[in-house]
Amino acid sequence: MTCRLGNEIMSGPAEVSVHRKNGYFEVKGHMNMIVDPDITYDILTDHENNPQIFKTLSKVEVEYKDDMKLVTQHAHWNLMFWSGNFDIKMKVEEDRSNRKVAFKLTEPGFLKLFNGHWGIEPWMQEGKQVGSKVVVTQEVLPSILPPGPLGGYVSRIMGNQVKAALQDLSVEAERLQLCKGSSVAK
Repeated sequence: MTCRLGNEIMSGPAEVSVHRKNGYFEVKGHMNMIVDPDITYDILTDHENNPQIFKTLSKVEVEYKDDMKLVTQHAHWNLMFWSGNFDIKMKVEEDRSNRKVAFKLTEPGFLKLFNGHWGIEPWMQEGKQVGSKVVVTQEVLPSILPPGPLGGYVSRIMGNQVKAALQDLSVEAERLQLCKGSSVAK
């Protein structure tokens, strides 16, 4: 979906879906952003700076082992009057040429399963690049899943986390685009 103000193209909104699939949750989110795809990719791969951008992160640590990049995110969630903190340690693979970032949980804890990827591609309209199409897909399985209707809250928390991440990414990407004073149109 694209927002327009007169003839001006605008980012958003973030759209997210959550489905149960083979025992885990599949979370998919996407958002069109009026920023250069490289700016968007650079934000995602600047892990140490992510807590200043993504409101759900309080701290990020990066370490390198052999050829692997290991990223630990210290995150928090909230839904209405409930909230919590959790850590995610994952292997991250970055592919700059295709603007893709893949991640895979390496140490189960709060989550048993947390795998997925981010993809960024040019957003084209009328033959011109107007920004980025950002897609995130996650496979998530919490270590403890509440029974019955309470399980629906878990689904909403996951959806809210992805929606917030996309919105935070868009805000920072647009800020950087504006600071650079560059146009997206190519």
